[in-house]
Amino acid sequence: MHRLLASLDPAQPGFAGRMRRLLGGCLVLLLAASLAMAVVLPRRLPRLGFWTGVLQLELGLHGSAERSARRLIQDAPRASYDPYRLLAAALRRQGRFDAQLAVLDEAALRLPESWRAQGNRCWYHSLFGDPGSVLAACDRAVALAPSDDSAALTWRGVARWLSGDPEGALEDLRAAVARGEAAGRRDAAHLRVRAWLTALEAGQDPFDADTLDRERERF
Repeated sequence: MHRLLASLDPAQPGFAGRMRRLLGGCLVLLLAASLAMAVVLPRRLPRLGFWTGVLQLELGLHGSAERSARRLIQDAPRASYDPYRLLAAALRRQGRFDAQLAVLDEAALRLPESWRAQGNRCWYHSLFGDPGSVLAACDRAVALAPSDDSAALTWRGVARWLSGDPEGALEDLRAAVARGEAAGRRDAAHLRVRAWLTALEAGQDPFDADTLDRERERF
C-alpha cells in the first residue's frame, strides 16, 4: 500500500511516466470490457441482442445485423420470431430476396403457432414471390392473430388481391379497417390500409409498382 501511494505522489521522480502507463492500462481494460460486453451480453440477454441487431440494421451495418440475428437463432431457434424478422430484413437490404423468403419459410416451420411468423411469410412472399403459394399461411395468421389486431387481415387481403381474388381482398381489408377503427387507430399504417380500401371500393388498383416497392422496404 505504501508503494502504491508513493507511486501516486507527484513529488516522486517519474510521476508523469507512471500516470501515462496507468492511463494506458485503464484504456486497455476499458476496451477489453467493452468488447466483452458487445460479444457476451447480447448472447446472454436475447432482447439486448435483438435491439443491437436492429441498431446495426438502421445504421446500414447489414452484414453485422445478419450475424447478430444468426447468433440469436442458433442459440435458441424456437424462442422468438424476432430474430428471424431481423435476419430477413438484413438479407432484404442486401438484395438477397430469395434468402429472405427462405428464412421466413424456416421461421413459419419452426414456429407454427406464431401468427407473425405465418403472417410475414404470407406478406413477403406476396410482395417478392408468389402470393397464391402462401394463402394457407395467410389463413393461419388470421386464425392465430389477436382479435384486436388488423395486420394479418391486411396481409391476407393484399395477398388475395395480388393472386386474383378481388372479392376476398375487399372482405379482408374491410374487416381490417373496421377492426382498426374499433380500436381507435389513427396511425400511418391504419390510414394507409384505409386508403387502399377506398381505392378498391372505387374500382381502382392501389397496388401499383411504387406502392409495392414502398411496402417491400418496410422492416
